Amino acid sequence: MITCRDVANLQLDGTELLTGEVGLERVVSWTYMVQTKPYADHMNPGNFALIVVDYLRFDMKDAFDAMIELNELGISGLAISVVDDKEMIPDAMIQKALALKLPLTKKPMYMRFLNKFVLLFEETKDKETEHQIENILHMLDNRVPFAGLINSTCILGSVYTKPADFGKSYQEAKNLIPKKDLLPNPTGKKVLSASSMGVYRFLFNSQNHQEILDYCNAKLKKLEMYDNTNSSFLIDTLLNYYMCGFNIGKAAQMMYVHRNSLQYRLKKIEEILEISLDDSMAYLDLVNCILIKRLMFQ
Repeated sequence: MITCRDVANLQLDGTELLTGEVGLERVVSWTYMVQTKPYADHMNPGNFALIVVDYLRFDMKDAFDAMIELNELGISGLAISVVDDKEMIPDAMIQKALALKLPLTKKPMYMRFLNKFVLLFEETKDKETEHQIENILHMLDNRVPFAGLINSTCILGSVYTKPADFGKSYQEAKNLIPKKDLLPNPTGKKVLSASSMGVYRFLFNSQNHQEILDYCNAKLKKLEMYDNTNSSFLIDTLLNYYMCGFNIGKAAQMMYVHRNSLQYRLKKIEEILEISLDDSMAYLDLVNCILIKRLMFQ
């Protein structure tokens, strides 16, 4: 059972609760995007209603009138998207919502840092839902006129069974967004989750950050010094070769270099570090150090 309090606890970016504790225990049955009348044909009691004040279909007066009508139909709460996050909801509307004991929130229509939406879904066996999202995103990216212009990604937080914890999943997903291009993803998956981080996710909770950083710096010091002195890209080469599944041609194409140049770089890495890249444990340790530094300290 999900309540309006659980919706408020999602801590969605820019969302502001305007009516305090009033009505937060109302049970949410589903969500309802307010678009067409009559509302009774589309809305069910307990729906959490969403209105976009775009001044085409709805201005603030239209939203006020809709709020009263929707409340009579039994909505659990109302969220209003506004064009500008500084745009004020009329005090009369807030006072009316308080009188109706109707939870009222607002949020900006456009997020400054990213085009995104939040999807909440039930965990399924064999990650069937994730596979379906993956297929949908591939279809979306390949459709005209989007083909070649967008590259959609779905970031998932951890699974939580209590609605009060759903906000944690959202925050985890949001924190992964700036790290998504650093996560090991050699197959180019479009759906990435906290579990994709493997052992790395535990490092964020470790209290030994300096010890971890010191170890990584010691392992990578010679390569970093060589790159800085010679304006080379041995660190990137080491990582990209791994990400490309040890495929020389694919890695060379990714880095816009000739195959021979890439092979020369790999030999140079072996020479500097005095190791063989055929030693899978040594190679993986270096890759882990690169990823940990980028994930935790950049």
